[in-house]
Amino acid sequence: MLHEMGHGLGFASFVDPTTGIQWGGMPDIFGHFTLDMTSGLHWPEMTNNQRFASATNTGNLLWDGPNVTDEVPETLYGSTMDLEMTAPPSVAGHYDAAGAIFGEVHHDPVSFSGDIEVVDTGTATPTDGCDPLIGFTAGNIAFIDRGTCEFGVKALNAQDAGASAAIIANDREETVLVNMAGGVVGDQVTIPLVALGQDDGNLIRPELPGASVVSLLARWGMHDAGYAMLYAPNPVEP
Repeated sequence: MLHEMGHGLGFASFVDPTTGIQWGGMPDIFGHFTLDMTSGLHWPEMTNNQRFASATNTGNLLWDGPNVTDEVPETLYGSTMDLEMTAPPSVAGHYDAAGAIFGEVHHDPVSFSGDIEVVDTGTATPTDGCDPLIGFTAGNIAFIDRGTCEFGVKALNAQDAGASAAIIANDREETVLVNMAGGVVGDQVTIPLVALGQDDGNLIRPELPGASVVSLLARWGMHDAGYAMLYAPNPVEP
């Protein structure tokens, strides 16, 4: 029932994907939000031949309706990342990480690299990043322990200290990497923020400073432009 109600609300394309012809020669509401990223045109703006080609433009046929787009990062965001440590040899390799649902990683595909530095707040819990950092080297990647305060606070304190990115090491063993929300101040964060599991954090921490990283982001169903990708296999497969 909900499926059919969705069609009634406009989630149905009446374009013939084998010809590009609009039903009755008129655009449908779905087409107004069907964006071909290669041409930059929505389907009603295209010729029949352009629509025909667009229907198989795999990976570049997108839905750009504003309400859906607002939900895409939290729904289709591929939070699993490949965190590649490049030095020293004792920790070099690939680690599973999770991107935050706020900050630069949340909005754009991102790669970052640099030296990693454990943060110090000068408090009883100096590595939790919940207070302004002291003595941090601007441009480095902040290594922060989970706990005590919101992820957004930790990231903002790192950003204010000049960090180029931040890594949160989990303080508890979980089978699923933590999904980091921004909390009250997360919307002020512009640097990338990722999380590591407890075991990996414990392995890397003793090597700091002196370790460096390159991080590559993976996404599923979400175009680099931030829009949901529509099903557009080549050849056409209704």
